[in-house]
Amino acid sequence: IEKLCQESDGVARGRLLYAISNLEQPAQSERVLALSLAPGLRVNERLSPLYGQMARPETRALAYAFVKQHYDELVKILSDRGAPHLVGAVGHFCAPAEADDAQSFFAARAQKLPGGPRELALALEGVALCSAFAEAHREGARRYFAGVQGGTGPKVKKSPASRP
Repeated sequence: IEKLCQESDGVARGRLLYAISNLEQPAQSERVLALSLAPGLRVNERLSPLYGQMARPETRALAYAFVKQHYDELVKILSDRGAPHLVGAVGHFCAPAEADDAQSFFAARAQKLPGGPRELALALEGVALCSAFAEAHREGARRYFAGVQGGTGPKVKKSPASRP
């Protein structure tokens, strides 16, 4: 993180930020998320830690709690073009209860952001589609993986490069 804030090359910063933002360790999530508020980050980089952590099931709840806790601060430091994307971050959810919570939290707030209502509608539509897809395929996936684990499912061939 310190190297990222000291780096001046945009390509190197992007690579470092991508690696840091996509950490899958909940113990490090708070530190990663705090980068969004760090003075060493450029405006166009501030959403990366949030989106990276929202994209990971292991850190999603922590990231959403961070957004809710620091929403006003985040809106202030993001440009008018960046702030509405805070709302869009909830598009990583996949459960109706999460969509309900996002609707409750963002409904009034999204109205104050340019494009905010549309971002919220798109994010909630994505959650509804994900939830419907998961529900439609849950039983089939459960049966498939039960068969694979029990030895009765499809066999997977090893590639010639595989080692025993």
